[in-house]
Amino acid sequence: MSAIEFARENRWLPRVLRQDGELRLEVVGGADALHDPRIFTLPIEAAHLAVLRDDLARHLVLWSALLPLCHGAGVSGPLDEAAAVALLDPILLAGPDDADAFLARVGWDRSRLVAHGADIGLLESGRVLAAMGAAAEAADWKRAQEYEADRDRARRGVALSPLDAAVLKFTGQYLHGATIPRRDPAAVDPGLLPEVLGVIGTAERARTGTSIARDPRRGRTGTDKRDWTRMEEAVGAAVRGAHPALADDAVRTVSFLMCSEAAADARKRPFDAEADRTGAPARSRALTFTDDKEFQRTWTPGAPRAAAEEFWEFVAERHGSGNEVFSLEDEALGEGVQLHFYADSIARVMTVARDEDGAEAEYRVEYGLVDGLEGYRAMVRGFADGGYAALDRLGGWTSDVAEFERARRRRDAAARQGSNRTGGDTAGPGPDAPARRRYVFRDDAGREEPVAAHRPQEGYVAFSAFFEGSDAESFTIEDQASDQRLVLMPRRGAVSRVDGSGAEYLKVDRANAYLPAAMLFFENGYSGLNHYGQWMPGLDDLEAPPEARGAARAAAVATEPAAIEEVARIWARSGAVDPSDRYYVFFDSHGLEDDRAERAELIGLIAFLGLDRVEPPAEAADGEVWVRTDPRLDAEFEQWS
Repeated sequence: MSAIEFARENRWLPRVLRQDGELRLEVVGGADALHDPRIFTLPIEAAHLAVLRDDLARHLVLWSALLPLCHGAGVSGPLDEAAAVALLDPILLAGPDDADAFLARVGWDRSRLVAHGADIGLLESGRVLAAMGAAAEAADWKRAQEYEADRDRARRGVALSPLDAAVLKFTGQYLHGATIPRRDPAAVDPGLLPEVLGVIGTAERARTGTSIARDPRRGRTGTDKRDWTRMEEAVGAAVRGAHPALADDAVRTVSFLMCSEAAADARKRPFDAEADRTGAPARSRALTFTDDKEFQRTWTPGAPRAAAEEFWEFVAERHGSGNEVFSLEDEALGEGVQLHFYADSIARVMTVARDEDGAEAEYRVEYGLVDGLEGYRAMVRGFADGGYAALDRLGGWTSDVAEFERARRRRDAAARQGSNRTGGDTAGPGPDAPARRRYVFRDDAGREEPVAAHRPQEGYVAFSAFFEGSDAESFTIEDQASDQRLVLMPRRGAVSRVDGSGAEYLKVDRANAYLPAAMLFFENGYSGLNHYGQWMPGLDDLEAPPEARGAARAAAVATEPAAIEEVARIWARSGAVDPSDRYYVFFDSHGLEDDRAERAELIGLIAFLGLDRVEPPAEAADGEVWVRTDPRLDAEFEQWS
């Protein structure tokens, strides 16, 4: 028999039960494989119960120290009862000084105490019990999030002025740098609002006359990264020039706001507005679109959309990992083009002799380089309007494969040096450049290279040269100021990030995923990789089956905000909204063998959040997951789209 001896109104706080005449403390913490909360009990004495009844502060401190043990039990392991019982006397019965000394030696959940009203100054100085003098039973999680955001900035060596903080609160990025910014004047102290609006006005003037195009290679909601970068740099330079005292975090959030607003406007426009331009030749023959997985679609004259726009819709629906080659074919004329998005190149094909009377068909194949999305749009429009011959004026063409590969390598090398498509400035940093950040690059072949970079792009270019062409098995980037490290392990298909709290590991299944991870590290350090994929606590965990990795990742998410953010990350990579606006579609157009780990994680998070998963329609791909829209997700997805 079990009866409740003592419980507070907040049902998450540990409560005391009487079981068969003995007192036991019931603690809710961690989660099982189905993401249901786990419940543990441990024996306590009457003296402990008396303190729990009378002293909310010690009750909360004990809870914060028990939770790491609950999470350490994993999805099915036992609680370390001896370690849990060892917490009782020092926290509940010892004097304040002795309790604080004990807490300095054990782990406890600092943010939880902040959420329940801890005085942050006293908490940071190690006076834990004194810090809880004004403790509240109800939690203020926004306060805890602000505390964690401030700690993260302190680890990065960032100190915010009142104006910096006001700008970040205006854009909604004070708590989470990964959140899509918005305009929220009500979040700013009225006394600082005019200064904040002055900063925003500078950014708006710098943005005038620029735009960001949609990029179907990144899905239905994707936008052109080059356009984004150009706008970001223009806005950042203008804001730094007009407001030199602003911290980089504040400048970055304003640039992000301008770019995200421009991107939102772009999503209301066609992929290629010029495809339906007045005076364009009317096409009289059908075109066949094909992707790298041999999925086909046919455009016919008289269709509601122009052929070029319909092709980009096809790309947006079908593009993804392992699906980066798309073709347009005019079967009647025997002409076609093949777009190689992974290499920024294109091939055009013309039938010279058809396969008649037993003779094999003969084709002329020529190759060309493409200058980003704008170049691809021009090529597709050109072929849709005028076929093979219309492409003559749109680029240089060669039928010599070896010469084409040499040209491609020369272009890519120039781009890495910042002198070609990126528009990099090779003249060196100006007088207003940020202070140099010092890194050390190492590999397991014994190479070591110190590098000082004013801007993330400089670090990225230097590391690209260090990384590419090497036969080493692991590569390390060490940020000497923060003591954070990123380790790339191409032979093992893994990435590791390391800071003072330990290491996490990510499985990588694409050869082109390593350098983007490095760029994120140069931009925002350890936290810049938060949303890069499913991070696991151990390298051996990556060898588990994908479904087990996904379930373990889901089980590690302990709060609703964290679960919603993780669901949004998964949706942003491959999701869509169905035409009725009633369902979210995850893994849009993906097969069941794709995204197995992320699908398993998503299913666990759906259960944790109590979302309504529905049966996909018969025509949906077998890997899709459909979920009914939910107000909690609506707001978060809007920020990620």
